[in-house]
Amino acid sequence: MERALCLSATFLSGYYHGEEWPPSPGRVIRGIVAGVKNCGDIALWQTTERVLRWIEEQHPPRILAREPRSLTPYTLFVPNNDFDKVAESWLKGDAGDPGSIRTAKRVEPKRIDQGPPHVRYVWPVDGRVDCESLVADFRSAAHRLTALGWGIDMAFADVADSVTA
Repeated sequence: MERALCLSATFLSGYYHGEEWPPSPGRVIRGIVAGVKNCGDIALWQTTERVLRWIEEQHPPRILAREPRSLTPYTLFVPNNDFDKVAESWLKGDAGDPGSIRTAKRVEPKRIDQGPPHVRYVWPVDGRVDCESLVADFRSAAHRLTALGWGIDMAFADVADSVTA
């Protein structure tokens, strides 16, 4: 029997708009870091950093994910961050057109019909490390996750100590 740190993520709406499925471990970790940094709790960051350093030294996690159903793709037209060119036109007295700086973005949403959690990341913990301490230190950080993928992909995460065969 082996113990493991299990990070699970659930999408509140059951939809995911990110490019890859399942979301990479890096993507979920970045979401957690953003949540922890935005809450301004220095003590929480110190314990979170300890766990992140441990994760950094591990092999990639085993990923267990629900099978999503692909929905009809569609295209959005979004600004491509060249508004400074339009502003320059306006300063010269020209009629700059903000609509001319839009770029097409293909969206391929996914629906996860099965129940939560929708994806799990599992890192084995050897006997030299206190798994319960890792879980306790990382749980509060994981609860700071608000979105995973796009900003509209509202999600929450939890951490558990699991026993694997």
